[in-house]
Amino acid sequence: MGIRKAILEDIDLLPALEKAAGEVFRSIGMDEIANNDVPTADEYAAYLTHGAIYVTTSDEDETTLTGFILLAPFDNAAHIYEVSVHPKFQRQGIGGRLLAQASDWAQATGFSHITLTTFTNVPWNAPYYATKGFKHIEESAYSPAQKILAENEELHGLTHRCWMHKDLFSPK
Repeated sequence: MGIRKAILEDIDLLPALEKAAGEVFRSIGMDEIANNDVPTADEYAAYLTHGAIYVTTSDEDETTLTGFILLAPFDNAAHIYEVSVHPKFQRQGIGGRLLAQASDWAQATGFSHITLTTFTNVPWNAPYYATKGFKHIEESAYSPAQKILAENEELHGLTHRCWMHKDLFSPK
């Protein structure tokens, strides 16, 4: 599977990919998450200008997307806004490759750490990210911007969430 920066032609494919990836939430009774609206292609396109989108592609065809990650600066960190892997390609290491690419982008962009928000009660969310070096941020340590985003997520029905961070180290 290849990994590359997204191009404009990829943007129209991202909503369906994220929607398909969300279907796995039905398996744990979180139908409301699977039913949530996903961003429009125009909303994804903003990441091409203000952050980064990396996509993974199938071995057979570089235009067949298997996963993606959305990154942008937030509160003095590189922030992961979304990681999605199509169900046909899950459990093949794609998420880990996307997270490694996110760390590379963050370091190249000059950030010393990377953050994300995620579900605490979903096995392939906070517990998975912990295996990749992310650590929980205690709610009492949230920055004002992190508090705003956490409250906004809760207003949109996203509960059992936490902030996590990973410190990045520049090569010497």
